[in-house]
Amino acid sequence: MTLEILPGGVPDPGELRPVAPGVFWVRMPLPLALNHVNLWVLEDGEGWCLIDTGLNTPELRTLWQGLLAGPLAGRPVTRLILTHYHPDHAGLAGWLWSHALPDRPPLCMTTLEFLTSKALQLDDTEGHLEQIEAFYRTAGMAEETVAFYKRRGNHYRGAVHELSAPLVQLFDGEVLTIGGRDWRIVTGSGHSPEMAMLHCEADRLFICGDQVLPFISPNLSVWPLVPYADPLKDFIATLGRLKAIPDDCLVLPSHGEPFHGLHARMDELLSHHDDRLAETVDACKGGATASGGATASSGATASGGGATAVQVMDTLFDRPLDEFQRLFAIGESIAHLNHLVGTGDLIRQERDGQAWLYRPAG
Repeated sequence: MTLEILPGGVPDPGELRPVAPGVFWVRMPLPLALNHVNLWVLEDGEGWCLIDTGLNTPELRTLWQGLLAGPLAGRPVTRLILTHYHPDHAGLAGWLWSHALPDRPPLCMTTLEFLTSKALQLDDTEGHLEQIEAFYRTAGMAEETVAFYKRRGNHYRGAVHELSAPLVQLFDGEVLTIGGRDWRIVTGSGHSPEMAMLHCEADRLFICGDQVLPFISPNLSVWPLVPYADPLKDFIATLGRLKAIPDDCLVLPSHGEPFHGLHARMDELLSHHDDRLAETVDACKGGATASGGATASSGATASGGGATAVQVMDTLFDRPLDEFQRLFAIGESIAHLNHLVGTGDLIRQERDGQAWLYRPAG
């Protein structure tokens, strides 16, 4: 089966749109190039189960207030499930729990996602800033760009409301009964450490978070706190496990539109990253040339062959990038480099105080 988008268009911001009996789609705006996030509301007996919350912005708080006073009014929220820790998913969970939901429903997340969120919310140390500085310098960022990201600091703390709710842990394979349906928790990684997805086998429904998106690849980034991570390896392994989910499911993603054709879309994502890996190796063969400007290499050259992460980024993302997009682009470029170092196809040369170089093995 090829990918087929659910007909009917997209809901307006804050609208409650049914996609299956007892399953509702809410689309919330984001002030980014990726301008929306999909949230899901499930009927749960006499109440509601909320899945993800959107970004911590005044606009989204107003939209949530409208939902709670409008189509969701008169029924308590029974539980609040977060697929993963990213701000567009978890940003308003703390505000909803402490300010907008008087029944204080259980907060449900996987352990790694919860602890990652808490660690980032609490980390205002100088060591965190030093890790940011070192990471982007070894990537080959220009010094003024390195300084900008260091000044920007821990952006997560402002994008996510303080999460003070006690945790109900979610585990892979666990079954939650919500509104008379059994939903099995399926965990995945790559885009985030332990993303929670929900599969209802009986009704062929799959709430997949950011793991499988219909039109774009989920961002697979390496971040300053884990510079040697291999999220691409984790992502590929997760897609392999998701092949066990039937192809005729209605897939409910966090970005884009609901669709059929899960297996075909996963095959497309795997092919996309195969192409990216080949482009990455090619960029490292003879010494790529940086595009200059804010992303230019900080004095690093590749005269002996090889390339910096920024030079690879300029090959993989051959278009203008704003500062926010550049963060994801360099993170994803390093993810492909780290994966190729792990497979033995590339060699990484670490240099104190300078950009690291990547060369083909042999």
